[in-house]
Formats: sequence, structure tokens, C-alpha cells
Amino acid sequence: ISPKQTNWVTQLPSIEFAINLAQSSLTGFAPFFLNTGQMPQAIDWQDPGPAEYPGICTFTSK
Repeated sequence: ISPKQTNWVTQLPSIEFAINLAQSSLTGFAPFFLNTGQMPQAIDWQDPGPAEYPGICTFTSK
């Protein structure tokens, strides 16, 4: 969320996903698991670095 907190609405889906994926201290289960009986794979929110795609780096540096 930006320092001026103007983009929080666009972040709601990722916040909801994180909350539903978090294990509850009361039940020991995540809401996703209690609702569906399975856990979704967590999303890697990090952008891949340049080392992930060396061919693209080579092409764009020409």
C-alpha cells in the first residue's frame, strides 16, 4: 500500500488471499481448508530477477 494509502482498494484481493491462507490459532486450520478441505498453493509475489530469464536480458541489451 502506498504511503498516501490511495491504492488500498487494488490490494484487497491479495490481502483477502493472505488472510484466508493464514492458519487460525483457535482452530489450527486456515479458512481455505475449513471451507474447501484443501489448501491452495501460495502465490510468489516477488518479481523474478534478471537471472531468471538470461535470454531476455541478452536480447534486450542489444
